[in-house]
Amino acid sequence: MVVVMQELDLARACEVLTEALRAYVRATPGTLLSIDRLDPQLAAQAAVEIPDLLLHVVGPSRDSETPLQFVAEVAAMPLGRATEATLRHYAHLGVGEFLHLGGGPAGAEWFVLRHHRDGRRELPADGVLHSEEFPGLWIDVPALLRADGVALQAAVHAGVATADHAAFCRRLH
Repeated sequence: MVVVMQELDLARACEVLTEALRAYVRATPGTLLSIDRLDPQLAAQAAVEIPDLLLHVVGPSRDSETPLQFVAEVAAMPLGRATEATLRHYAHLGVGEFLHLGGGPAGAEWFVLRHHRDGRRELPADGVLHSEEFPGLWIDVPALLRADGVALQAAVHAGVATADHAAFCRRLH
C-alpha cells in the first residue's frame, strides 16, 4: 500500500502513532511498545533502518514460536533503494508487519512480512489498516498522515472492541 500525502509533519505523526500504539498496548495485556531513542547521527550511519516504534508480544504467543512484531519507522526520506535490504532484515528478525512513514510521494507504506517474503499491503477503501499480526490494531492511515490523533485513537478503540481482539488477548495468556 502506498499513500500519497501532501505536507506531513513527521514529528507530529510519530507522536500520534505512538499514542495510538500505547492505547493498543493498554488494551492488550502481554504486549509491549518500545520506542527508539537513538541519536539521529548514529541512525544515519546504520546499514539498515532502525525502527522508531516496535510493538511486540512479551514472549512467544501460544500459537507461534517467535514473538509477533510490528515495526513503524518515521523518516524524512521514502524507503527507496533501501526497501529490499530493510525488508529482508526485518523478516530475518521475525517482524511480521512494517509501516513506513516518510517524505517524498509515498507518505505511508505498509508491508506484511511472512516467511521471509515481503508484500506491500493495499489500503482498504475506508483507509483503515487492520493488522494481521495484532488483531484489533487498526490504523487510520489518512488520519495518521493528517496527524489527527483523535481519529487515529477512534480507529484503535474500534479495533480493540472486536471479538478478534478479545480472542487474541485470550491466546496471549
